[in-house]
Amino acid sequence: MDFITLLRTSTVDEAMTREPLCVESNTPLSKALLALQERRTGAVLICREGCLCGIFTERDFLKLANSECSFEDPIERFMVRDPVVFPSKATLADAIRKMSLAGYRHLPIIDDQSRPIGMLKIKNVVHFLVEHLSRAVYNATPEVPLVGREGA
Repeated sequence: MDFITLLRTSTVDEAMTREPLCVESNTPLSKALLALQERRTGAVLICREGCLCGIFTERDFLKLANSECSFEDPIERFMVRDPVVFPSKATLADAIRKMSLAGYRHLPIIDDQSRPIGMLKIKNVVHFLVEHLSRAVYNATPEVPLVGREGA
């Protein structure tokens, strides 16, 4: 199987991080930031009654650096509402395309009830590509050009 076909047939489920970091929408910003640090991740999913309602990333925190904010305010005040999401059965090619075009480093993966079940991170994509690219190269049919030779 060639590499492009692999990306078009592989699903997000095969590459995503399971059990993403999630907090409730009323969680104080300070606790959400502490959770980001403890889990060593760059994004936290914000939920209300178990359903995804937002995302807060390192980039969002950097935007707060020049603003007057209270670290005790709820995270929902600072989150990106209604983030772009993908189902786990979406193709990896579609998810990579969306991440690339929009400049996303984190893509929430949800189930049919909008509950977060995973996160596709740039790191996941790179690991998938490295793992499968080496196989694709190893299994590729060599293309040896025929050289026209003269004489006997």
